[in-house]
Amino acid sequence: MMHRFRSAGVKAKAVMPWTGMVALGCATTATAAYSTPALAKAAPPLTPIDRSTPEVTLYQYEPCPYCCKTKAVLDFLKVPYNVVEVNPVTKKELKAITDYNKVPVAVVDGQVRGTRLLACPHPRHTIPIKVVLMPPNIYRTVPEALQAFQYCLTEGNFTAWERRVSLYTGAAAMYVISKRLKKKYGFDDERLALYE
Repeated sequence: MMHRFRSAGVKAKAVMPWTGMVALGCATTATAAYSTPALAKAAPPLTPIDRSTPEVTLYQYEPCPYCCKTKAVLDFLKVPYNVVEVNPVTKKELKAITDYNKVPVAVVDGQVRGTRLLACPHPRHTIPIKVVLMPPNIYRTVPEALQAFQYCLTEGNFTAWERRVSLYTGAAAMYVISKRLKKKYGFDDERLALYE
């Protein structure tokens, strides 16, 4: 488990409880998005309810785009969090805390929660690139898929055998998935599709 916090090395305190932090981030940008200064001034100010920082542990795979999005939101909100790298093959780290077997999973103050809490309905926080374009671009060829899974050799608390199995099994599975997505959505050139 390693501690992740990227904001200038300073531990910031969250101004809202966990479920309200996303609302704070969205409401702040929504207020700034009003077209006239009068409307922006008319919006009621948000007041802090709780100054305690939640203890957050994120169970993730390093190359997973959903995990990266979750970490980006936590970093943006300046919420300190711990990261547990999940073995992509056995998922033994997840089995210890929940029956749900997909990442990311967050444990907030001892309670297992999905990361749907981090979804922000405000359009300024949406990702302009479709998620279906990511695997075909990351795992385009077998060498690129193996390169993406090299993190398995260094991250996490895995045995040497688990590291090798995760590397080759994960790379092969994601290569096949990327080809299926490419065929399903009809991409001729996945790189060009990113810019359309």
